[in-house]
Formats: sequence, structure tokens, C-alpha cells
Amino acid sequence: MTNLKTAFAAPICAAFLSSCEHPSFMKIPEQGPPEYQAGWNDGCDSGLATYGTMFDKLGHSFYQNYSMLNNNYYVAAWHEGFDYCRHYNLKWNTQNF
Repeated sequence: MTNLKTAFAAPICAAFLSSCEHPSFMKIPEQGPPEYQAGWNDGCDSGLATYGTMFDKLGHSFYQNYSMLNNNYYVAAWHEGFDYCRHYNLKWNTQNF
């Protein structure tokens, strides 16, 4: 019974630990105003929450900062981050090994 608990606990712990840091493809662009960086981060997180695997959905959530929706930098970066991360994640999860 202990081995069965370990078999289930290990992947769950790994999913939680991996959600603590962004994967390399999710790195926020270093250049650009803070509004752009915030939009990219929120959009990428939302893309993974919407189109990600079960484990992605545990560590990410759909989020838009409604007070920033009239900021063109935030909105543009949110859409770019959303599209980039969901497509990258889809490609990563559907490739054949």
C-alpha cells in the first residue's frame, strides 16, 4: 500500500514543484515597459490554464487585470503571451517521442 501512495504522490508533488517557476519558454521579455511585461505574464499564464494539460491547469489560472484593459501595451502583450504559450505548449504536448 505504501508503494501505491508513493506512486500517486510523486507525480503530484512534481507538478506542484514545477509550477513554482516558469518554464523557459514562458520567460517574460526583458525589454518593454512594465505594463507589457505584466500583460505577457498574465497572457501566458492564461494560455496554459486554458489549453494546457491537467498539470498545467493546477499551476496556472486564467487572468486579466481589468484595470489595465485600456492600456494598449498590456492588451497587446496579453494576447501575444496567450497565443505564444498555448501554441508552444500544444506543440510540446503533442509531439511524438
